[in-house]
Amino acid sequence: MGLRGPKAKPVELKLLEGNRGHRPVTSDGQLRPQVEVPDPPKYLGKEARKEWKRITVELVRNNIISKLDQQMLGMLCQSIERLVMFETALQRQMELVVGKGMDPEQAYISYTDKGYELQAVRYQLLNKEREMLMKLLGEFGLSPSLRAKVVTGSRQAQMTLFPGGQGGTPSSFEDF
Repeated sequence: MGLRGPKAKPVELKLLEGNRGHRPVTSDGQLRPQVEVPDPPKYLGKEARKEWKRITVELVRNNIISKLDQQMLGMLCQSIERLVMFETALQRQMELVVGKGMDPEQAYISYTDKGYELQAVRYQLLNKEREMLMKLLGEFGLSPSLRAKVVTGSRQAQMTLFPGGQGGTPSSFEDF
C-alpha cells in the first residue's frame, strides 16, 4: 500500500506558492542532526564501498546525511551491490543462452519438473532487489517523486530569513 494523500512539498515551496491551504507552516520540532558522513560499515563489499564514496558526496552537498544514517546508507549501498551482481549474473546467463543459438528471453524463463514455464529465479531476485532499492532511495530523497519528503539540514537556516523565523510568513513572493 502506498503513502496516502498528495506528495509532501518543502516548506519553502509552500511559502512561495502563497500557502494555499492556509494551515500553519512550520519546521519546528523536526530533527536536524549535524550533517556529516558516517564511517562505512565493515560488512560492505567492494562495489558497495564504491557506491558509498560516490553517493556520500552528493548527500553531504545537499545536507541530507548524518552519522545517524550509517546503517540505512549501508543497506542502500549493499542493495546497489546486489543489484549489480544480479544484473551481471542475468547478463551472463543471457550470453550463454544466445551462445547456444536460443532466444535471449530464455534467460528469463525456468521450467518446473512437469515442464511449466516460470520466471527465472535470478530475474525474481533482481526484481525484489529493485523494489528494495527504490524504498531505500526514497528514504534519502533520491527518487524524484519522494525528494520533497526529505528534510535537509539547511532548511532551518532558510526559515530564519523571515522575521523571528516563524510567524512572519510572507503572503506572496513579493514579500521576500
